[in-house]
Amino acid sequence: MLKACPEIADYAPNGITAWRDLMATVAQVRGYLGVSPSAYEDACHVMGPETAAIVVACIL
Repeated sequence: MLKACPEIADYAPNGITAWRDLMATVAQVRGYLGVSPSAYEDACHVMGPETAAIVVACIL
């Protein structure tokens, strides 16, 4: 995922080495992109949290 969307790592203060790091970074970035908390929560429910995080990283 980081090879396809390397820009997400620019927003991770301690880097991304695990899913937990990606999820924390995406929680911050989704706001920058104008994705509301409820929309992201819905996406996590429908797609699963990992897939929703990947989608946000791809949009970035």
